[in-house]
Amino acid sequence: MRTRKLAARAAAGGALLLTISMLLTACGGSSSASTLAGPEEAVAVYKQRCMQCHGNELQGLMGPESNLQQVGERLSKEAIVNTIKNGGNRMPAQRNIDPDDIDRVAEWLASKK
Repeated sequence: MRTRKLAARAAAGGALLLTISMLLTACGGSSSASTLAGPEEAVAVYKQRCMQCHGNELQGLMGPESNLQQVGERLSKEAIVNTIKNGGNRMPAQRNIDPDDIDRVAEWLASKK
């Protein structure tokens, strides 16, 4: 009788741990394969200054041109710097971002191919 109770408790405890671990995994942040994986400083600037229009996974929220997931296939680093500084079709100029931060973000985005 006592053995059954111990076995039932162990099974219940195991099920509880499994459930908790599944919930934590589901509620956790993005995976290590995230589109935002990259140099910490560049990603921090992106999150603060760009994510509102370009999305949390570079998917673009303002139409197809705002998708940056493969922007390096269509724009060089220099073209990205120019677009950030001077704006583009629907993108306003971002002249109040530090030039070094623009360079970091542009280098990171140019690698997205």
